[in-house]
Amino acid sequence: MPEFKVGDRVICVEDNPYGNDDIFAGNTGTVCREDDYGDVGVCWDDKVEGGHNCDGSCEYGFGWYVSPSAIKLDTEADEPFEFDEIEFNKLVFGGKG
Repeated sequence: MPEFKVGDRVICVEDNPYGNDDIFAGNTGTVCREDDYGDVGVCWDDKVEGGHNCDGSCEYGFGWYVSPSAIKLDTEADEPFEFDEIEFNKLVFGGKG
């Protein structure tokens, strides 16, 4: 079981962790806190019913604690986008790069 750190991007791997009917497998968020019992506070990307602020660690309504087994690290990092000005000008100005 991976150890999570504050700032890690995570994906939920089970429906309704700790009884929250708004969180499903596939939802994403950011670890914002660890509690004294081994649970992980997640600031979900979308507001969740009954959500809180994980003891002041995120915006109210987006936080929910889950067990570490309910989440996994989001390893699908966004690919960096390289802007090509010549190609952009061809698209926008019809070949007048």
